[in-house]
Amino acid sequence: MKINRRDKDINFYVSLHEHENPDKFKARRSSNAVFLVCALMLGSVLIVYAMAWNQNLMVERDIAASKEYIQDENNTKKYNEKLEIKAKTKKIEDYNNASSQYLKQLEDSARFSSKWVDFFTTEMDKAIGGSSTITTYNYEGNTLSLNCSTDDEKKPKLFAQHLSELKKKDGTPMFSDVQYTGFRNQTGVFGDMEYLYDLKITLWQVDAEAAGESEPAVAETQAQSETVQ
Repeated sequence: MKINRRDKDINFYVSLHEHENPDKFKARRSSNAVFLVCALMLGSVLIVYAMAWNQNLMVERDIAASKEYIQDENNTKKYNEKLEIKAKTKKIEDYNNASSQYLKQLEDSARFSSKWVDFFTTEMDKAIGGSSTITTYNYEGNTLSLNCSTDDEKKPKLFAQHLSELKKKDGTPMFSDVQYTGFRNQTGVFGDMEYLYDLKITLWQVDAEAAGESEPAVAETQAQSETVQ
């Protein structure tokens, strides 16, 4: 027992007893310390247990709420509808991505357009004049085919020769090749003679050796056909 200056009431018997039995006093203090440590440990365990118990209650409540939500037919229907919308949205996104890539490829390649119609119509008027028409355009790969009609058997060859002699601004031929295989005649609607012929125009030359495996891809290019009304 410790005695301070301010202590007015002192139990000398207890002090003498503690002085004569120091081991018992130390043992009592040790037991008190052990008790405090155990009490702290137990308190910590109880706190952890309480927290875990609360978390388990929250999880159980969430599970119960989820089961109740899932078992509701209206919620199940809405969920399935959302899945369908999500799947459709994914298809639309994939389609848009594929379309964007395809359009980019079209922009980077020479494709048939209304400009070709205007171009060949103008060149036909220059070469063989009126009473001649281009009825059909067929575009595939690097080749453009023209189905034409005219009123004079000499005009098909003249038009083919005109196209083969066209030059670009740098002086090189505009087309790699222009093939004309002759004409066939038939009687027109008003009884006059009409001459039909085909022109096969190679827009650019594909080098088989340089192209390697890329040559079949040119042949597989989607064909385009356009009929002139």
